Amino acid sequence: MSYLLGKDIAIFDIRDPDDNYMDWDDVVSICDEVGLETVPEIMRGIVTLEDLNKIIDQVTPTGAKNGFDDPDNIQEGFVIKTLKTQYDNRGNRMIAKYKSEKWAEKAKAPKPKLLDPEKLKLHEEARIFAESVTTLGKITTIIDHIVRDSGNEELSMKRTPEFLKEFVNDVMKDNEEVYNLLDKQQKNIYNKTVSSIAARKWKEYILRL
Repeated sequence: MSYLLGKDIAIFDIRDPDDNYMDWDDVVSICDEVGLETVPEIMRGIVTLEDLNKIIDQVTPTGAKNGFDDPDNIQEGFVIKTLKTQYDNRGNRMIAKYKSEKWAEKAKAPKPKLLDPEKLKLHEEARIFAESVTTLGKITTIIDHIVRDSGNEELSMKRTPEFLKEFVNDVMKDNEEVYNLLDKQQKNIYNKTVSSIAARKWKEYILRL
């Protein structure tokens, strides 16, 4: 696979001074400001397996842009990212790669599983909900709770499980009308998303101390 003659760089990710991955739109904005190229954005929004299969075996857009129009110059695949950087409960970033058959066979790597449209919609709704309830006011309230209840005023990352348990329980209590409409699986997705976003903002809070 050929992209261009010589060497160049295209930015895929940027980490902030606190070592957190930045949201994609912020990456693009910074690169535009300093005159750096970013990797091409193929599409955004709810993406289905059918959408990806329609374009997976096309000529690499970066190669075509630089004059490499060979039909065998097939792109390796796509990286699928959330617009707002998210982490799971273990602190792992939520990101996936969807490879072309041509390159997947060479790498002998299994294809990542993609969520169906309904599950993608549910995850997006959960993210919007989680962002709305994970406020600075809520975070400081929960911090006051765990400090008062434990008698321990020390705040550090080692208290993350304690903070997240209290935070999620408080969100469920304050939003019973929302949770009453969800089944068990949906509640788990909502709580995991709330926990992921709260963990990121908790880390930001601790690093500012």
